Amino acid sequence: METAMRKEIDELSRMTVGQLRKKYLEAFGEESRSNHKQFLFRRIAWRIQALAEGGLSERARRRALAIANDADLRTNPRNRKSRSAAACGSASILPRRARASR
Repeated sequence: METAMRKEIDELSRMTVGQLRKKYLEAFGEESRSNHKQFLFRRIAWRIQALAEGGLSERARRRALAIANDADLRTNPRNRKSRSAAACGSASILPRRARASR
């Protein structure tokens, strides 16, 4: 069985992005929002392996859920435009007088 799985994954590596998107739809039952070939390949390969080998154990699923629930997630990411130049590391290190004469 592992040989068939390996063969199916090898076939993925030769597929175009369009073919991978169709395969993603078959594997997950929904269209992918991504057109990134490597992302699609990895997700589909993971799905093929999970179906062949049984995926995560129930214990691993519970642990992952517990970690996700305990995570301090940022629900409102910072606006990139609101950062100051100094926070981005692009502030000049020249004294004020030298900056004016540039």
